[in-house]
Amino acid sequence: MRYVDFRRVRNLLLLIAENNGKLRAGTLEEIGVKKGILVKNDGIPFTHSTRYHYRKVIENLGMATNTSGFYFISENGKIKKLLSLIQFKEPLAEIEKEIIADIVINNPDCKKYFFDCFIKKQKYALTTFRNEANSIKVETKGKEGVILRNPVDNAMFHIDTPDLMHAVFWGIRLWSLELGITDEIFIHYKEGRIIYPIKKKGSLSKAEIMSNIASFMKFQSGEKWLTISMQDIIKEIALHLRVSIGEIKDTIIELKRRFSRYVDFIPSSPSFIHLKTPFYLQDRVLTKSYLQDKEGQFVSHIKIHKDLYETLRKKKGGIL
Repeated sequence: MRYVDFRRVRNLLLLIAENNGKLRAGTLEEIGVKKGILVKNDGIPFTHSTRYHYRKVIENLGMATNTSGFYFISENGKIKKLLSLIQFKEPLAEIEKEIIADIVINNPDCKKYFFDCFIKKQKYALTTFRNEANSIKVETKGKEGVILRNPVDNAMFHIDTPDLMHAVFWGIRLWSLELGITDEIFIHYKEGRIIYPIKKKGSLSKAEIMSNIASFMKFQSGEKWLTISMQDIIKEIALHLRVSIGEIKDTIIELKRRFSRYVDFIPSSPSFIHLKTPFYLQDRVLTKSYLQDKEGQFVSHIKIHKDLYETLRKKKGGIL
Protein backbone atom coordinates (compact mmCIF):
# COMPACT_ATOMS: atom_id res chain seq x y z
CA MET A 1 0.00 0.00 0.00
CA ARG A 2 1.16 3.54 -0.76
CA TYR A 3 -0.37 6.98 -0.39
CA VAL A 4 -2.88 7.76 -3.12
CA ASP A 5 -5.40 10.52 -3.73
CA PHE A 6 -8.73 8.72 -3.58
CA ARG A 7 -10.31 11.29 -5.88
CA ARG A 8 -7.94 10.01 -8.58
CA VAL A 9 -8.67 6.40 -7.58
CA ARG A 10 -12.39 7.05 -7.95
CA ASN A 11 -11.87 8.57 -11.41
CA LEU A 12 -9.75 5.58 -12.48
CA LEU A 13 -12.55 3.27 -11.34
CA LEU A 14 -14.91 5.14 -13.63
CA LEU A 15 -12.53 4.56 -16.56
CA ILE A 16 -12.39 0.86 -15.76
CA ALA A 17 -16.19 0.63 -15.47
CA GLU A 18 -16.68 2.41 -18.79
CA ASN A 19 -14.26 -0.03 -20.46
CA ASN A 20 -14.95 -3.10 -18.34
CA GLY A 21 -12.65 -5.98 -19.30
CA LYS A 22 -11.09 -4.05 -22.20
CA LEU A 23 -8.13 -2.22 -20.64
CA ARG A 24 -4.67 -3.59 -19.92
CA ALA A 25 -2.46 -1.91 -17.34
CA GLY A 26 -0.52 0.18 -19.86
CA THR A 27 -3.67 1.34 -21.63
CA LEU A 28 -5.36 2.25 -18.36
CA GLU A 29 -2.34 4.34 -17.38
CA GLU A 30 -2.17 5.98 -20.81
CA ILE A 31 -5.84 6.99 -20.75
CA GLY A 32 -5.48 8.06 -17.09
CA VAL A 33 -2.73 10.48 -18.12
CA LYS A 34 -4.68 11.79 -21.13
CA LYS A 35 -7.77 12.36 -18.98
CA GLY A 36 -5.71 14.34 -16.45
CA ILE A 37 -6.10 11.75 -13.67
CA LEU A 38 -2.60 10.34 -13.35
CA VAL A 39 -0.87 13.71 -13.55
CA LYS A 40 0.47 16.20 -11.03
CA ASN A 41 -1.30 19.49 -10.42
CA ASP A 42 1.01 21.14 -12.96
CA GLY A 43 0.01 18.62 -15.63
CA ILE A 44 3.20 16.58 -15.58
CA PRO A 45 2.42 12.82 -15.76
CA PHE A 46 3.07 10.71 -12.69
CA THR A 47 6.13 8.47 -12.77
CA HIS A 48 5.69 4.83 -13.76
CA SER A 49 6.07 3.71 -10.12
CA THR A 50 3.33 6.11 -8.94
CA ARG A 51 0.97 4.94 -11.69
CA TYR A 52 1.77 1.35 -10.68
CA HIS A 53 0.88 2.06 -7.03
CA TYR A 54 -2.48 3.55 -8.04
CA ARG A 55 -3.34 0.37 -9.94
CA LYS A 56 -2.16 -1.87 -7.09
CA VAL A 57 -4.19 0.03 -4.49
CA ILE A 58 -7.30 -0.47 -6.63
CA GLU A 59 -6.54 -4.19 -6.85
CA ASN A 60 -5.54 -4.68 -3.19
CA LEU A 61 -8.68 -2.93 -1.94
CA GLY A 62 -10.82 -5.19 -4.15
CA MET A 63 -12.20 -2.30 -6.18
CA ALA A 64 -11.27 -3.99 -9.47
CA THR A 65 -9.47 -7.14 -10.57
CA ASN A 66 -6.75 -7.76 -13.12
CA THR A 67 -7.87 -10.96 -14.82
CA SER A 68 -5.77 -12.37 -17.67
CA GLY A 69 -4.17 -8.96 -18.03
CA PHE A 70 -7.44 -6.98 -18.30
CA TYR A 71 -9.17 -4.84 -15.67
CA PHE A 72 -12.69 -5.72 -14.51
CA ILE A 73 -14.69 -3.59 -12.09
CA SER A 74 -15.69 -5.28 -8.84
CA GLU A 75 -19.24 -6.60 -8.43
CA ASN A 76 -19.19 -5.42 -4.81
CA GLY A 77 -22.30 -3.39 -3.98
CA LYS A 78 -20.20 -0.66 -2.37
CA ILE A 79 -18.28 -0.12 -5.60
CA LYS A 80 -21.51 -0.02 -7.61
CA LYS A 81 -22.88 2.62 -5.24
CA LEU A 82 -19.66 4.62 -5.47
CA LEU A 83 -19.78 4.54 -9.27
CA SER A 84 -23.38 5.75 -9.24
CA LEU A 85 -22.31 8.86 -7.31
CA ILE A 86 -19.22 9.82 -9.29
CA GLN A 87 -18.92 13.30 -10.74
CA PHE A 88 -15.73 13.07 -12.78
CA LYS A 89 -12.80 15.12 -11.38
CA GLU A 90 -14.97 16.75 -8.71
CA PRO A 91 -13.75 16.66 -5.07
CA LEU A 92 -14.86 13.63 -3.09
CA ALA A 93 -18.27 14.14 -1.53
CA GLU A 94 -18.73 13.06 2.10
CA ILE A 95 -20.87 10.09 1.04
CA GLU A 96 -18.10 8.95 -1.32
CA LYS A 97 -15.52 9.28 1.46
CA GLU A 98 -17.71 7.17 3.73
CA ILE A 99 -18.01 4.36 1.17
CA ILE A 100 -14.26 4.31 0.54
CA ALA A 101 -13.57 4.51 4.29
CA ASP A 102 -15.75 1.44 4.78
CA ILE A 103 -13.78 -0.43 2.11
CA VAL A 104 -10.43 0.62 3.61
CA ILE A 105 -11.25 -0.29 7.22
CA ASN A 106 -12.50 -3.73 6.14
CA ASN A 107 -9.35 -4.51 4.19
CA PRO A 108 -7.36 -7.26 6.04
CA ASP A 109 -3.97 -5.55 5.56
CA CYS A 110 -5.26 -2.15 6.66
CA LYS A 111 -6.76 -3.75 9.76
CA LYS A 112 -3.64 -5.76 10.61
CA TYR A 113 -1.10 -3.00 10.15
CA PHE A 114 -3.03 0.03 11.41
CA PHE A 115 -6.63 -0.11 12.61
CA ASP A 116 -6.24 -3.15 14.92
CA CYS A 117 -3.88 -1.09 17.06
CA PHE A 118 -6.81 1.15 18.07
CA ILE A 119 -9.31 -1.50 19.12
CA LYS A 120 -9.21 -4.84 20.93
CA LYS A 121 -12.17 -6.39 19.09
CA GLN A 122 -11.20 -8.78 16.33
CA LYS A 123 -14.28 -7.99 14.27
CA TYR A 124 -15.51 -4.44 13.90
CA ALA A 125 -17.23 -2.27 11.32
CA LEU A 126 -16.56 1.38 10.54
CA THR A 127 -19.28 2.62 12.91
CA THR A 128 -17.97 0.46 15.77
CA PHE A 129 -14.46 1.76 15.18
CA ARG A 130 -15.65 5.38 15.24
CA ASN A 131 -17.56 4.90 18.52
CA GLU A 132 -15.38 2.45 20.46
CA ALA A 133 -11.75 2.55 19.29
CA ASN A 134 -9.13 4.16 21.53
CA SER A 135 -6.67 6.86 20.56
CA ILE A 136 -3.05 5.86 19.99
CA LYS A 137 0.26 7.62 20.51
CA VAL A 138 3.03 7.76 17.94
CA GLU A 139 6.50 7.32 19.39
CA THR A 140 9.37 8.28 17.09
CA LYS A 141 12.47 6.17 17.63
CA GLY A 142 14.88 7.76 15.16
CA LYS A 143 16.58 5.18 12.97
CA GLU A 144 14.56 2.45 14.70
CA GLY A 145 11.40 3.81 13.11
CA VAL A 146 8.04 4.53 14.72
CA ILE A 147 5.90 2.77 17.33
CA LEU A 148 2.10 3.01 17.38
CA ARG A 149 1.03 2.50 21.00
CA ASN A 150 -2.47 2.02 22.41
CA PRO A 151 -2.12 3.03 26.09
CA VAL A 152 -5.52 1.52 27.00
CA ASP A 153 -5.25 -1.97 25.51
CA ASN A 154 -1.43 -2.02 25.56
CA ALA A 155 -1.43 -2.84 21.86
CA MET A 156 1.73 -1.89 20.02
CA PHE A 157 2.87 -1.96 16.41
CA HIS A 158 6.43 -1.35 15.25
CA ILE A 159 6.99 0.42 11.94
CA ASP A 160 10.63 -0.43 11.56
CA THR A 161 11.34 -0.89 7.85
CA PRO A 162 11.24 1.57 4.93
CA ASP A 163 8.46 -0.47 3.28
CA LEU A 164 6.28 -0.34 6.41
CA MET A 165 6.98 3.36 6.83
CA HIS A 166 5.77 4.07 3.28
CA ALA A 167 2.83 1.65 3.46
CA VAL A 168 1.53 2.37 6.96
CA PHE A 169 2.75 5.71 8.30
CA TRP A 170 2.73 7.59 5.00
CA GLY A 171 0.08 5.38 3.40
CA ILE A 172 -2.80 3.93 5.43
CA ARG A 173 -2.42 6.57 8.17
CA LEU A 174 -2.90 9.40 5.65
CA TRP A 175 -5.79 7.55 3.96
CA SER A 176 -7.52 7.34 7.33
CA LEU A 177 -6.91 11.02 7.98
CA GLU A 178 -8.16 12.22 4.61
CA LEU A 179 -11.19 9.91 4.58
CA GLY A 180 -12.29 11.18 7.99
CA ILE A 181 -11.82 7.94 9.93
CA THR A 182 -9.24 9.43 12.29
CA ASP A 183 -7.78 12.81 13.08
CA GLU A 184 -4.50 13.85 14.71
CA ILE A 185 -3.31 16.15 17.45
CA PHE A 186 0.27 17.34 17.86
CA ILE A 187 0.46 19.95 20.61
CA HIS A 188 4.14 19.62 21.54
CA TYR A 189 6.92 17.27 20.55
CA LYS A 190 7.26 16.04 24.16
CA GLU A 191 3.65 14.81 24.07
CA GLY A 192 4.00 13.42 20.57
CA ARG A 193 1.39 12.82 17.92
CA ILE A 194 -1.98 11.44 19.01
CA ILE A 195 -4.17 9.72 16.41
CA TYR A 196 -7.80 9.33 17.46
CA PRO A 197 -11.02 7.96 15.90
CA ILE A 198 -13.66 10.47 14.91
CA LYS A 199 -17.37 10.26 14.28
CA LYS A 200 -18.81 10.78 10.82
CA LYS A 201 -18.74 14.44 9.83
CA GLY A 202 -21.92 16.21 10.89
CA SER A 203 -22.78 13.69 13.63
CA LEU A 204 -22.48 16.48 16.20
CA SER A 205 -24.11 19.87 15.76
CA LYS A 206 -22.20 23.12 16.28
CA ALA A 207 -24.42 23.71 19.33
CA GLU A 208 -23.27 20.43 20.91
CA ILE A 209 -19.63 21.20 20.21
CA MET A 210 -19.94 24.77 21.53
CA SER A 211 -21.73 23.58 24.66
CA ASN A 212 -18.78 21.30 25.43
CA ILE A 213 -16.29 24.11 24.81
CA ALA A 214 -18.23 26.39 27.18
CA SER A 215 -18.33 23.67 29.85
CA PHE A 216 -14.63 23.93 30.64
CA MET A 217 -14.40 27.76 30.59
CA LYS A 218 -13.61 29.17 34.04
CA PHE A 219 -14.11 32.89 34.63
CA GLN A 220 -12.54 34.49 37.71
CA SER A 221 -14.70 36.70 39.94
CA GLY A 222 -15.22 40.08 38.31
CA GLU A 223 -13.57 38.97 35.07
CA LYS A 224 -15.31 40.21 31.90
CA TRP A 225 -13.12 38.49 29.29
CA LEU A 226 -11.59 35.03 29.27
CA THR A 227 -8.60 34.12 27.10
CA ILE A 228 -8.40 30.46 26.05
CA SER A 229 -5.68 28.68 24.13
CA MET A 230 -6.82 27.01 20.91
CA GLN A 231 -4.60 24.07 21.83
CA ASP A 232 -6.37 23.70 25.19
CA ILE A 233 -9.74 23.69 23.41
CA ILE A 234 -8.54 21.02 20.98
CA LYS A 235 -7.09 18.83 23.76
CA GLU A 236 -10.25 19.09 25.89
CA ILE A 237 -12.84 18.60 23.16
CA ALA A 238 -11.44 16.54 20.27
CA LEU A 239 -10.70 13.27 22.07
CA HIS A 240 -13.71 13.49 24.37
CA LEU A 241 -16.26 14.10 21.61
CA ARG A 242 -14.44 12.11 18.90
CA VAL A 243 -14.85 15.12 16.64
CA SER A 244 -12.43 16.43 14.02
CA ILE A 245 -10.32 19.49 14.64
CA GLY A 246 -11.84 21.00 11.52
CA GLU A 247 -15.36 20.83 12.99
CA ILE A 248 -14.18 22.42 16.25
CA LYS A 249 -12.55 25.27 14.34
CA ASP A 250 -15.63 25.72 12.13
CA THR A 251 -17.73 26.07 15.28
CA ILE A 252 -15.46 28.77 16.73
CA ILE A 253 -15.35 30.63 13.42
CA GLU A 254 -19.17 30.59 13.29
CA LEU A 255 -19.29 31.94 16.86
CA LYS A 256 -16.94 34.76 15.88
CA ARG A 257 -18.98 35.52 12.74
CA ARG A 258 -22.26 35.78 14.62
CA PHE A 259 -21.04 37.45 17.81
CA SER A 260 -17.99 39.44 16.72
CA ARG A 261 -18.39 41.98 19.56
CA TYR A 262 -18.06 39.21 22.13
CA VAL A 263 -15.33 37.08 20.53
CA ASP A 264 -11.80 38.16 19.65
CA PHE A 265 -8.98 36.27 17.92
CA ILE A 266 -5.40 36.64 19.14
CA PRO A 267 -2.81 35.89 16.45
CA SER A 268 0.57 34.29 17.03
CA SER A 269 3.75 34.40 14.99
CA PRO A 270 4.35 31.29 12.83
CA SER A 271 8.00 31.38 13.92
CA PHE A 272 6.90 31.11 17.56
CA ILE A 273 4.69 28.11 16.75
CA HIS A 274 7.49 26.33 14.91
CA LEU A 275 10.00 27.05 17.67
CA LYS A 276 7.96 24.79 19.95
CA THR A 277 8.87 21.72 17.93
CA PRO A 278 12.23 20.74 16.41
CA PHE A 279 12.32 21.13 12.63
CA TYR A 280 12.68 17.43 11.93
CA LEU A 281 9.45 16.68 13.78
CA GLN A 282 7.35 19.34 12.06
CA ASP A 283 4.62 18.75 9.50
CA ARG A 284 1.17 20.12 8.81
CA VAL A 285 -0.34 18.56 11.94
CA LEU A 286 1.64 21.03 14.09
CA THR A 287 -0.31 24.07 12.88
CA LYS A 288 -3.56 22.16 12.59
CA SER A 289 -4.70 23.12 16.10
CA TYR A 290 -4.49 26.84 15.26
CA LEU A 291 -7.14 28.90 13.52
CA GLN A 292 -6.27 31.20 10.64
CA ASP A 293 -7.89 34.61 10.28
CA LYS A 294 -8.82 36.37 7.03
CA GLU A 295 -5.27 37.70 6.67
CA GLY A 296 -3.84 34.20 7.01
CA GLN A 297 -2.40 34.80 10.48
CA PHE A 298 -2.33 31.88 12.90
CA VAL A 299 -4.71 32.38 15.83
CA SER A 300 -3.36 30.78 18.99
CA HIS A 301 -5.93 32.11 21.49
CA ILE A 302 -9.50 33.35 21.55
CA LYS A 303 -11.13 35.82 23.94
CA ILE A 304 -14.76 35.36 24.94
CA HIS A 305 -16.90 37.88 26.82
CA LYS A 306 -18.69 36.66 29.94
CA ASP A 307 -22.10 37.77 28.64
CA LEU A 308 -21.74 35.44 25.66
CA TYR A 309 -20.43 32.67 27.92
CA GLU A 310 -23.51 32.96 30.17
CA THR A 311 -25.79 32.72 27.13
CA LEU A 312 -23.92 29.69 25.84
CA ARG A 313 -24.18 27.94 29.19
CA LYS A 314 -27.87 28.79 29.60
CA LYS A 315 -28.83 27.62 26.12
CA LYS A 316 -26.28 24.77 25.96
CA GLY A 317 -24.69 26.19 22.85
CA GLY A 318 -28.07 26.43 21.15
CA ILE A 319 -27.49 29.93 19.83
CA LEU A 320 -25.46 28.48 16.94
